[in-house]
Amino acid sequence: MLWPARTLWLWGIHDDSLSPAARPPSTGPPQGQRRAWLRATVANIAVSGFRREAAWRERLPRIEARYRKAPVDIPALAFSSIVLERCWQIIQDMPGRQHAVASLRWQQGMKQAEIAAALGMTEKTVSAHLSQARQRLIAQLGRDYPFGSDDGEGSSS
Repeated sequence: MLWPARTLWLWGIHDDSLSPAARPPSTGPPQGQRRAWLRATVANIAVSGFRREAAWRERLPRIEARYRKAPVDIPALAFSSIVLERCWQIIQDMPGRQHAVASLRWQQGMKQAEIAAALGMTEKTVSAHLSQARQRLIAQLGRDYPFGSDDGEGSSS
């Protein structure tokens, strides 16, 4: 690659054989100042690169941990699947309106107000049906109840 004469001049590389038109102007900072500026600039670029690399090395473990796939717990997954299937079977065996309310809430993800409007009942009645359905699930599943204590899942939120 051929370097432009001005770039070579800034780096302190001179060739007396350059044509007069290609020579840089005689005005400008003295040679010592140019070299000091060049050294400082190169040092600053190097320091910035070192800092950037250090910051990347510091962040890399957090980035890897965030996007690393969690190991699959096969026994827990199988147990959850079995318990969930039992829950849906218990919901299928519930009385008609209670079954409809539980299905709309937990299968379709509808809110209490939406369920009340769809089934033509008050929100309080929907809340009562959800509470009864939850109590039936707790009673029939016992310690295998997957939702912990009554966490208000039937609330209108």
